[in-house]
Amino acid sequence: MLPAANLRDVCFDDVVHAYRWILGREPEDVEALVKQAPQGREVRTLRSILLSSPEFRSKLLDIEIDDFCSRSEPGFLPETATRLVFVHIPRSGGTSLHHILAQGLGSDRICGARHNSLWLCSGADLARARLFSGHYDRNCVALIPGREVKVVTMLRNPRRRLLSLYDYLRAHRPKVIKANDLMLAEVARKYGLSDFLDAAMEINPAAVDNTYLRAFGGRLPFRRWEQAAEPNAPKTLTDFGCSEAELFDRAAEFLRTMAVVGILEQFEYSARAISRAFELEEPKDFTALQSFEDIVENHEDFEPVQPYAVSRADELRIDELTSYDMDLYTLGKNCLAEAVGSHASRSPNLRGSTIDGAKRRTERRDRKAAAVSPNRHSPRV
Repeated sequence: MLPAANLRDVCFDDVVHAYRWILGREPEDVEALVKQAPQGREVRTLRSILLSSPEFRSKLLDIEIDDFCSRSEPGFLPETATRLVFVHIPRSGGTSLHHILAQGLGSDRICGARHNSLWLCSGADLARARLFSGHYDRNCVALIPGREVKVVTMLRNPRRRLLSLYDYLRAHRPKVIKANDLMLAEVARKYGLSDFLDAAMEINPAAVDNTYLRAFGGRLPFRRWEQAAEPNAPKTLTDFGCSEAELFDRAAEFLRTMAVVGILEQFEYSARAISRAFELEEPKDFTALQSFEDIVENHEDFEPVQPYAVSRADELRIDELTSYDMDLYTLGKNCLAEAVGSHASRSPNLRGSTIDGAKRRTERRDRKAAAVSPNRHSPRV
């Protein structure tokens, strides 16, 4: 779906700016403005007309590609270079993984677009980057150039993700919410969990309603996930133009084709698998960044919040909003196990220690979780 700005009718200001940016000059006269802005012409049509004009083509032939690029920036990567794409789902440990990947690949090769807006990047920006890390959907990923584009993601238990997301939003200070138009944070501070989820379904449902399904099988809004979605963004799962079963199949297939699917509850395990898949040096430190406690304690934009007791009604609402994501989460865990098992079979000395260690960590985590009251939660990331 194109952004809303491309769907409106052209005005005279659009024509002036289009001439300046595309042709590098002012319109000839008022008649040129009138000619290029007839009633009903869309912005994208004006752009297409000027880009295909003989004047633009003649200018393009006279321009050296280096004129588009700063000499201080790294050059373009060849099409055969492997490009790593990290599809970052909010509140799923993505900041920690982004830090590990950035260290391994180099900060000068990271695309700057962190939200679902790669369509705003120039071709030169895309061609230079090796790491694309952001809150992308499958359509956004399709814009990345090159023959070797490999995708990874990090999943978290969807129910725990929603609880963490709610506390994260509640902890925003009012002045930060106002300055950045964070409508989800505003309603999180105002309402209890169930009422917040209902409000979020009107503001930006992609943040709370089967987010994995939407990112991997459909599309996400272009704006920051904490803000209100654009008016033409899909709200319900039926707005994607296909059945929910078809949407799930698309999401599952996209997940299966990823190079590695990480699981937050097995973060060290996942980070090692992703590092191996891209022949990166394994990180020495697996400290979780952006944990809830760290955010509240060390970031001036946040403040402590009172723990929230999850009611039975809250749990039922969460179940409704994570029904498909729970299945995708299970699929992701299976994908990770297969990836690690495949690597272990090629490295017999690692198989026993790796799998046994993971089993012991899982058992310890399950025992710890069983000791926590089901009516309380303590978000970590």
